Amino acid sequence: MATTSAYPIITPKVEDLIIGTQTYTEEDPVLDNPTRNFTVGSIVGLVESRIGVSSLNSLTGNINVAPGNAGINVTTNAANQILISATAVGGNYLEDIFVTNGVAQLGVILTIPEGAVSLSEGFANTAKIIEVTFPSTLISTSNYSFASNLLTEIDINNITNIGTQSFYSNPYLNTLNLRSVQTIGGGAFYSTGYLSNGYDLVFPSTLTSVGSSAFYGSKINSVTFDAANQVTNLQTSIFNSTSSFTSIDLPSNLVTIGNSAFYNSDLTSIIVPNSVTSIGTRAFEASPLTSAVINNGTIESYAFRNITTLTSLTLNSGVTSIGDQSFLNLGITTVTIPSTVTSMGTASFNGNLSLTSAIINSTVI
Repeated sequence: MATTSAYPIITPKVEDLIIGTQTYTEEDPVLDNPTRNFTVGSIVGLVESRIGVSSLNSLTGNINVAPGNAGINVTTNAANQILISATAVGGNYLEDIFVTNGVAQLGVILTIPEGAVSLSEGFANTAKIIEVTFPSTLISTSNYSFASNLLTEIDINNITNIGTQSFYSNPYLNTLNLRSVQTIGGGAFYSTGYLSNGYDLVFPSTLTSVGSSAFYGSKINSVTFDAANQVTNLQTSIFNSTSSFTSIDLPSNLVTIGNSAFYNSDLTSIIVPNSVTSIGTRAFEASPLTSAVINNGTIESYAFRNITTLTSLTLNSGVTSIGDQSFLNLGITTVTIPSTVTSMGTASFNGNLSLTSAIINSTVI
């Protein structure tokens, strides 16, 4: 979280660090190279020195912020509609410097005022938001409301419903607190955290549904389901192409794992609980799994295809169907097909060149 603080008015320098990484001291304000929350007026020094400074892309479009103007004021009217003024001095926006790849950019600290009950679609899309505070009155975010921003921390406060692609493409995200969220829309956190150290993801007990591709391409260090969670379906591509987390304890009430749910993820092991009745197409394909335990249900086509690192595969009684090429080209040396399997697709175990032992209790072959 960025920190707002006073600092001596000295000319900002190219080598000024990212917000919050260094503290100003009285002894030598220049050599100590203070990390600061810049006023708009101090941006002039950066502009004149021709450093790459992006202009503020506001909620109402591109504007030129005059020196001394602290940005855009956000208020609500009697009907609790959000009003935006591009001429206010002071207000709820504070400009700051955000440095990415050596380029200084204007960033925005946004406080949405108490009384706000809804956000328009695309409310702060591509607005260079680095920090946002939600009021207790806001219970939902709109579609694309904070997409393509610079957020490092998201605490949703009293929000229960997160819209489609609400926080899409916030690459610096490193903290996510879902509190008592109930629904997460499709692509809501698509492509987040991949330029940071990643974040821990906790699904609370209040959560009932998560949309497709919700965390696609994100850097997530761990995934935890609350013991009382209500999520029964992992939708299509929910964790497709995620990085960092290598294991996950799936909840005992989970019923389906959608198509490509963990495709190209970093998972190295998986135990599919008894409650799961269906594993979708390409659900785990292209992941570096070394072991998999499947207890029940149907396994759709290509679910584990081409995982050459997979050397340990357990199919327990309860598995009923194995789709086309489900286990094509693995690293297994042994396999047992349980008697509960009633159908097996084309080339389901083709290309397993290390296979030396196969026990087939089913009559499908």
